[in-house]
Amino acid sequence: MKKNESKKIVLDMDDTLAHFNKEKNALERFDKESNFFYHLKPSKLINLINYMINNNYIDINNVYIVSASPNEQADKDKLKWLYRHLPNINKDNILFTRLGQNKGNIFIDTYKINDLSKYTLIDDYTKNLVEWQKLGGKVIKYINEYNNTKQSYKAYNIPTLDLNNTII
Repeated sequence: MKKNESKKIVLDMDDTLAHFNKEKNALERFDKESNFFYHLKPSKLINLINYMINNNYIDINNVYIVSASPNEQADKDKLKWLYRHLPNINKDNILFTRLGQNKGNIFIDTYKINDLSKYTLIDDYTKNLVEWQKLGGKVIKYINEYNNTKQSYKAYNIPTLDLNNTII
């Protein structure tokens, strides 16, 4: 990877940047429990992203977050987590969608983008990746300990990022 190349990376949060499903009853708690997300542990990907930013492999201004959540309280909780673990992220580069919405469509509408091909989504959920890819964006499947059972992403030729056996 070349330094200072203009890469635009779009990151999911749940089970991509933060360990979400490691928590008991995560979906139910996330919907109602204040500060649930704030206390989640970061994944190894957060270390890699911070390394890439700090060593000028990517510009912090080219890092975006697109994350689904059930409500505004959860959005605020995620925002606090982001400022704790990616403290220099531009607030304008953070986008929250509601559960089940197409992240790609909302990203395009919000940022008034005509060409998604310059944006690479890193997400653990194949459905999100397929939708992004259909809109012309690049995708990488983040492999965690929960999502590699069916390997449905292979049918779409989606490349993977697996940091499970990597020291970061």
